[in-house]
Amino acid sequence: MNRPVVIRVVVYSIIIIIILIYLFFKDKGIIEYYHIKKEYVDILNANKNMEKEKKQLKIDIKRLKSDKKYIEKIAREKYNMIKDGEIEIKINKKGGEKWVLKNFLNLDQKVL
Repeated sequence: MNRPVVIRVVVYSIIIIIILIYLFFKDKGIIEYYHIKKEYVDILNANKNMEKEKKQLKIDIKRLKSDKKYIEKIAREKYNMIKDGEIEIKINKKGGEKWVLKNFLNLDQKVL
């Protein structure tokens, strides 16, 4: 190879290296682009999950306004409420479960 060709190859190589460094390490470079793109996808997924949760909450609100059995279920599960005539017996086990027994024998409201 002659000298002018070698000089051109070296100059072009340096220019290409400078361009690549600029593209990858600049503030708005390719690496930053992929970080922003990943964040955007994460936000879209979170938004989709919130939309699903919003739909479920609307269904729950509608059921709480009209379905007495659902209201009773929520009252029992979430707020540990019992009906009149039921006896609550607390048994401390590993998970601290609570058991509710119906009073079929018309016993006094004493805990056994």
